[in-house]
Amino acid sequence: FNGELATSNMMFLTSGAYYGKIKWSKMCTILLYCTFFNFVGALILAWFFNQSFSFQHLTDKSFLVTAVSTKLGKTDWMNFTEGITANMFVNIAILGYMLLKEESAKIFIALSAIFMFVFLINEHLIANFASFMLLGFNGVRDAVDNFTLANILRQWIVVFFGNWIGGGIFIGLAYSWLNKTKTDDFKLTFAEIENIAGVPIDHSFLTFKKELLQYGFKVVKISMKEQTVDFEKVEEEA
Repeated sequence: FNGELATSNMMFLTSGAYYGKIKWSKMCTILLYCTFFNFVGALILAWFFNQSFSFQHLTDKSFLVTAVSTKLGKTDWMNFTEGITANMFVNIAILGYMLLKEESAKIFIALSAIFMFVFLINEHLIANFASFMLLGFNGVRDAVDNFTLANILRQWIVVFFGNWIGGGIFIGLAYSWLNKTKTDDFKLTFAEIENIAGVPIDHSFLTFKKELLQYGFKVVKISMKEQTVDFEKVEEEA
């Protein structure tokens, strides 16, 4: 429902900045705003969850305590590298959900990719906001010796940059570069267009070729004999 997640926006915003759609400075501003309000959301939800019976009875043996203690005990390098892989998994899930057509395939790729970073206990900043604040509002936090503001901020900052490298550079920037450097002119058969558009091709469909201009391409040639369409990228005006 069009919610904003900082770690996925790392991919989208970096891609947008690379294409020149937004300035790098604006990208950083939006990303910081999104990260802050993700934290606010995690803070509010963590407080509400801690009013429940289950969270009122946590012990020093509970999974939440063990997980946070483990995360805070990692070195900066471990947090950084695991931050990279975690957000690569997350953004692979997002790309898969966007590009796949079958709903079952979308669900499978999303759950599989997210399961991997959770199973490997990789570092995802927004997930850490939630787990750390769940413990922060609970009295059992005293069971974690290294649960200090300085240590928490250290962990979050390192993971933030790791997540940005993974989602923004390795996924967003890499995919943008690959798409930008591909051949601008290409040919598709009617069957391929039908498969992409999901609707049958007929003469009336081909009359709407002018609408393609708003997407940066134009139809150069339509061959009814070969049943192919030649496309060409339109150069943007300076």
